[in-house]
Amino acid sequence: MRADANLPQHRRQVEAGPPPINREITISEGITVKELNDALADGRKPAIVDVRSEAARTLDSRIIPGALLADVNSVDLIVNAVPLDAELVIYCTCPNEASAALVAKALMSRGYKRVRPLLGGLDAWDEAGYPVHRAAAANDDAVISHAV
Repeated sequence: MRADANLPQHRRQVEAGPPPINREITISEGITVKELNDALADGRKPAIVDVRSEAARTLDSRIIPGALLADVNSVDLIVNAVPLDAELVIYCTCPNEASAALVAKALMSRGYKRVRPLLGGLDAWDEAGYPVHRAAAANDDAVISHAV
């Protein structure tokens, strides 16, 4: 019996090391800020992940309430914190949601099926008047942190 046989599937994938990003994986569609807000209002609780770098969060401390803080280099942290069957919404402030799309593809290559970038990212969320909090940047020692 393998030593990792008792670990949950998502933990086995992390400990086995990251697979290469499959460039063939396509993201079927993003989620609009209205769709995300409606989902939250309806009681659906997708895992919302802010994938901006720590430097970007230091310059712009806005965050969607309840979001997990990670970045494009810490996909393993998301895998450790979020079950494979979870719905994930990934956001950033990049043009065309570039970082969010990169992280979404990486998560899909690890077996996540319900991953969508937030169309327009944090800026669209804020411009639509949906709630944002101001949060301190995550420190490098945090495994993954939740925004206030």
